[in-house]
Amino acid sequence: MNTTTDTRFAAAALQQAFDTLARYDRGSGRGALWPIDKAVAAATKDAALRGVLEQRLAAVLRGTAPAVAKEYACEKLALIGGPAAVPALAGLLSNPDLAHAATNALQVMTCAEAAAALRDSLAMLSGLALAGVITALGTRRDAASAGRLAALLGNPDPRVASAAAGALGEIGSPAAGNALQQFLPKAPPALRPALGDACLVCAEKLKAAGEAGAARALLDALLATAPSPHVRAAALRINA
Repeated sequence: MNTTTDTRFAAAALQQAFDTLARYDRGSGRGALWPIDKAVAAATKDAALRGVLEQRLAAVLRGTAPAVAKEYACEKLALIGGPAAVPALAGLLSNPDLAHAATNALQVMTCAEAAAALRDSLAMLSGLALAGVITALGTRRDAASAGRLAALLGNPDPRVASAAAGALGEIGSPAAGNALQQFLPKAPPALRPALGDACLVCAEKLKAAGEAGAARALLDALLATAPSPHVRAAALRINA
């Protein structure tokens, strides 16, 4: 088989796999999607192929494929997705069946557009979907979201408030530390354990970044709230 024939065969197999993906559902054989898996692996070193696959996978998200098929597309876009795929992924953040998969993809995509989409969704989501996006921003250490996350510390949903505290801790910037410090005196009792842990994480990151003064101010504020013994011990250790 010559190179031209090989290329045509691969293209036909890929088209068949995408045709299968359009109706792929629970119980379907994953092997039928192997040509897509293979193409995605190759696309990590082939910019042109990457662009083509990104567009085709994004089209799956915008179409009428079953949720399982869209989860698969999100998984692949997490590997090769870029700015062109962001709108399709962002459109799923409010979908209860697909929010988790879309959030995971946007979390690991390195483009600025992915972070912006996560930030912009904060005002439109609630509950677990919102908590998931908040956690993703923390994992990305997205310093630009610190102000918006600070506003969510007082959210009445404890899942959201706890996620906001944790994300600010992971971001570990002076602005994030200041937000945690300012919220400490008014934190409801139920949030104090998560807030204490977030302050410890943030202080360690601040200290490692050369922001010893900001770290000390945050820990002093934490110690003033009479935290649990293990939080107090950790704060004193970091503050030493």
